[in-house]
Amino acid sequence: MSVRNTANLLLVLAIVVILMRLAEPLFIRVLHDAQAVQPNGILLVNDYWTLPTLERIVVAVVSMAPRLIFIWVAFQVIRLCREFRSGEVFTLKSVTLFQKAANGVIWLAATKTLEVPVLSGFLGWRGVLSEGYRPDITGIFEILEIDILMMGVFFFLIARIMKQGLELKAEQELTI
Repeated sequence: MSVRNTANLLLVLAIVVILMRLAEPLFIRVLHDAQAVQPNGILLVNDYWTLPTLERIVVAVVSMAPRLIFIWVAFQVIRLCREFRSGEVFTLKSVTLFQKAANGVIWLAATKTLEVPVLSGFLGWRGVLSEGYRPDITGIFEILEIDILMMGVFFFLIARIMKQGLELKAEQELTI
């Protein structure tokens, strides 16, 4: 499979993933009359719609942050695919896009890891956590997003390799 075909396939997949991530809240709302606040599978509040307005806004903003970062990373991948479709792989723009995607993926890992502690801390402070919820510090390893963080490191490695390839290409062009 050529680079152009692979870039086209990746482009289509990235667009489908973005559309699915945007539509996800609608499906959750349609399928569940009473939506629970349940980041990373940990039930914090039984019914989102019974929360006071301030708490709903904070929950919405904190819960949407990882989704928005994910969509931003997907857009970087789309831009990267467009760059690859032109046939030029080792360009400064490609390296920059890979670095941006790596930063986004690392931010995604951080926001997903901090989502439960931030929400449980805020909702606990406001006194609206579900009955029986007790924060467990030993469960921190269950919410660490190591796999996403490793993907960010992988993107950084690819960016470094591409940068070295770009430098070698420039050096080769100077050789007679």
